[in-house]
Amino acid sequence: MDPAHLSLTDWTWDPTVLLGLATLVALYVSAMRRGLIRDDDDTTPWFKRARWRPWLFVAGILSGFIALQSPIDTGGDEFLLSLHMVQHLVLMMVAPPLVLLGIAGMRPLPASPAPGRPR
Repeated sequence: MDPAHLSLTDWTWDPTVLLGLATLVALYVSAMRRGLIRDDDDTTPWFKRARWRPWLFVAGILSGFIALQSPIDTGGDEFLLSLHMVQHLVLMMVAPPLVLLGIAGMRPLPASPAPGRPR
């Protein structure tokens, strides 16, 4: 039986993950260009300027990318349950809050009126 081997070169380049993350980035850039995310929006109470939001969004996307494509993924799938649980923690407790802070204050999308109610 061969010993377990995991190195920094064991990245998985799963196209579905790459496509999903690229789609999220494209939607974010599209929302910024359409004015759904602007600097004059109300932002979270933790930051004085909305300038941080794109950086927080990028940090969230990068943390998701690292959790899903790096040796954390390979090691969690093949070798260590603890590494798999680290992957889950990053995907549940690091990436989503950063992405949500990146879109905090986003203007709501225009909604259609309720049936039977005038606009």
